[in-house]
Amino acid sequence: MKAASGAQPSLTRATLTLLGGGALAQLLPLLLGPFIARLFTPEAFGLYTQFATVAAALAVVASLRYEQALPLARSDDEARALLALALRLLLAAVLLGVPLGWALHALGALPLAVLLAPALATAGLLQVLMLWANRAQRFGALATSRVLHYGGAAALQLALGWALWRGAASGAEGAWALALAPLLAQLLACGGLWRPAPAGGWRALLVPASAALRTQMRTVARQQRDFALINTPHALLGLLQDALAVALLVAWSGEAAAGFWGLALRYLKAPATLVGGAVSQALYPRLAAARADDAVTWRTSPRRKSPVTSGGGPPIADASAAARSSTVRGCPDATLREPTWGCSTVSAATLAALTSRTCTKSRRWPPSSNTRGASPRSRAERKIAATPEYGVSRGILGP
Repeated sequence: MKAASGAQPSLTRATLTLLGGGALAQLLPLLLGPFIARLFTPEAFGLYTQFATVAAALAVVASLRYEQALPLARSDDEARALLALALRLLLAAVLLGVPLGWALHALGALPLAVLLAPALATAGLLQVLMLWANRAQRFGALATSRVLHYGGAAALQLALGWALWRGAASGAEGAWALALAPLLAQLLACGGLWRPAPAGGWRALLVPASAALRTQMRTVARQQRDFALINTPHALLGLLQDALAVALLVAWSGEAAAGFWGLALRYLKAPATLVGGAVSQALYPRLAAARADDAVTWRTSPRRKSPVTSGGGPPIADASAAARSSTVRGCPDATLREPTWGCSTVSAATLAALTSRTCTKSRRWPPSSNTRGASPRSRAERKIAATPEYGVSRGILGP
């Protein structure tokens, strides 16, 4: 459920909230890093870096990026179907992670294979819940989850390293502690992101889906397929770069070199992660809302071949009556859910047939009964609906 418009925090406040949480989340690992490095050997860090890069690359695509469409959902039912779809895809990825982990371990490409499936489960679940909270604009909860995720992981690594410490730094066999700590921290971070619950509650969402929910999941999967077909390969290739770099370092210079590389990357990526994550999380729901509000009114005109619209936002009849310039051209993506690469291929007749709004004629032309979409019942009413006065009352700008 989206936050009520009157309760929405400002963009500045949301960004500052996320920046504050992100700063603390990044500060704790940076401060605790030297102590953690004294408790584990570079070889242990190398094994952990190998595991973490592979697990991160697989976890980011575990639900085929459908969770990224949650802020774009136009209704609670659509968001619920997307959430159910993402969680089921995540479960399938976790089940596939067991044989995949052991296969990669047998090939020598993945240490700590037993932790791959749990890593996919915790990281994927946190990813889905963060987008669910982002849709509700719960920026305070998002900031807290980032502190628990990054800061909690560093604190748990320090605690586990101290427990393993026996007068000297833990050897390579202690790498499991470095990998287990982020998993536990991710579970902690998920704790504050369960609200608001989807319609019907979490239990109704997680049990075997009803026929109606299965139909909705198929519908949203088809509507948001660009996330699976385009965004998923992009995200996977971006993270596979790190995994490939670590694999090459291990092959050429050994696990210790990969451990030093992982430690250096941990410090170098912190500023970009801090600013980029805060701004994107605060801006994404607003861009989604602007997209939903765009193209609210459509009509055809005999002198225009492409659809025309009054633009984004609610129509204003007074401004429409005083308008002297032509209406603004727009794309019907927000109304018809057409592909986003332009509206030149969508004819006015196609637009009129698909939209649920009545398409009126231009003021320069006499009234006509050739209205499309949700047209009135009788021919006389259709002619009345096609007059310029009707267009002005609906807030449609005239030429």
